[in-house]
Amino acid sequence: MFNKPKEILMNVPMRVSVELGRVELAVKDVLDLDTGSVVPLHRSVTELVDLRINDKIFARGKVVTIENKFGLRIENIITPVERLTGLVR
Repeated sequence: MFNKPKEILMNVPMRVSVELGRVELAVKDVLDLDTGSVVPLHRSVTELVDLRINDKIFARGKVVTIENKFGLRIENIITPVERLTGLVR
């Protein structure tokens, strides 16, 4: 059925997300949110953002726009050693 073991994995779905930042808010602050509210993130606009695969950081990159859509230009891939040892936040 499969010629190579790698082919078995090729169609396994993975959740890919880009994390711009995180913030902790008190319940009161969440309840005060309304249309037009701005939630400041604790990340500089010059910092690379995280590309996560199944909630684990896989790479970091810069947010770009492509024909009115957001994209991510990957600047560095997290090494397997960093991923396994938890050296990345």
